[in-house]
Amino acid sequence: MGAAVTDARQQNLIRVVVGFSLLTVFMCLQGGIAGVEAWTMKTRGVSTEAVVVGVDRAGKVKSTTVEFVHQGDTITADCNSCSLELDTSDRVRIRYDPARLTSDVEDADSSGSRNLAVVLSVIMLVCLAAAVFTGRRLLRERRRQEKVRQIFG
Repeated sequence: MGAAVTDARQQNLIRVVVGFSLLTVFMCLQGGIAGVEAWTMKTRGVSTEAVVVGVDRAGKVKSTTVEFVHQGDTITADCNSCSLELDTSDRVRIRYDPARLTSDVEDADSSGSRNLAVVLSVIMLVCLAAAVFTGRRLLRERRRQEKVRQIFG
């Protein structure tokens, strides 16, 4: 069998492989969630006109709050893909999921969740490629060290 990993360089490479693998799993989950949201909005989403009731441009998290009518009830929701250029009382076309009125809505002309799913998928593929590359490098290094040990024993 193989020798214990005692070389600091190998230990660092193992940490890199584990880190990229964990990051890949995280990106898969995030991309999956964004993909499900995009699919839900595409298949069950309802488009309607909404009125902007609040725009928060301060701080790290920017948000736009809209109000729309669903079956006679006025619903207030955050629009996760509405332009921050909008001002209070502006009108905007939104898409919402009638089964989940408490969830975020999206700009009907935007593809926010789909774009996020694509970006996260690309990041995931890059992380996966980095993990595979680093893992192959680690295996090559271990094989080289075993050959050296066999020769110089």
